[in-house]
Amino acid sequence: MPQNDRPVKCPGCELFFKRTEEEFEYIKNRYWHKKCYANQRNQAIEKEKLLKYIEQLLHKKIDYKINNQIKNYTEIRKYTYEDIYHALYYFFDIKGNSIAKANGGIGIVPYVIEEAKNYFQQKKAIASKAQDIDPIIEIRIVKIQDPTKKPKYKINRIINISEI
Repeated sequence: MPQNDRPVKCPGCELFFKRTEEEFEYIKNRYWHKKCYANQRNQAIEKEKLLKYIEQLLHKKIDYKINNQIKNYTEIRKYTYEDIYHALYYFFDIKGNSIAKANGGIGIVPYVIEEAKNYFQQKKAIASKAQDIDPIIEIRIVKIQDPTKKPKYKINRIINISEI
């Protein structure tokens, strides 16, 4: 059996595959399915976006409490990083709630996540419908006279005093 035909384990989905039969990415001595690696990169980008937003929102570095909450939400409750970001953005930026309500953490997420999902789904649906509509363009030429400009000719009326 050739060395290349030996099954390898994808660290993303933890399934075995043969390198000769499937497309793969070779990263840091590991063989990844192309889709698994792309998904992993997207999650890393979303996590970084979430962490930067939380730091900017709470004006402090990510501490143990927030890390623990994020871990709980992603591993136990199966929320995505994007869903957590949307929930926080919805609660604080869109609804305009005070940061003092956060109490140094992100404990509000489970209470507003469904409302935030609905809000962003509706927003996405509206944007896609608006994109589908063809704009009706009608060109009209309108001439507007300058009010400071005097007319070219002047009508002089001659009044006959005897007729009055």
